[in-house]
Amino acid sequence: TGIDVDVCFDQPHGPESASLVHRFMESMPPLRPLTFVLKYFLASRDINKPFSGGVGSYLLQLMIVSFLQHRAREDLRFGRSGGVGNDHHHHRHHHHRVGRKGTNGTRHYNLGSLLLDFFEFYGVDFNYVTTG
Repeated sequence: TGIDVDVCFDQPHGPESASLVHRFMESMPPLRPLTFVLKYFLASRDINKPFSGGVGSYLLQLMIVSFLQHRAREDLRFGRSGGVGNDHHHHRHHHHRVGRKGTNGTRHYNLGSLLLDFFEFYGVDFNYVTTG
């Protein structure tokens, strides 16, 4: 069928993990679209299978959540309101606003900027020696 499935046995925390990801999806609107794009990115390079050392869906989603939480902390630290989706503060780059209020009060995100920031965070900024 061409559809890969990862099945785990004797993993008692599966339902809790699924519930956690669902709650993150509801509270972090950019999580879902970033997950789809990054899953495609990983699959197109054949680095999406955990059993061969790749990044699976659950790990990828947790990486995105961690990235979005990091951005929210940085926004608070530098006095920007709103957490995920505000002006990016990085000292090397000046991105356009990545979050704005729509006419109906919902927040719109510049997913392209978030995607580039994700790659920059894990490809350049993240210290793999000092951080788990």
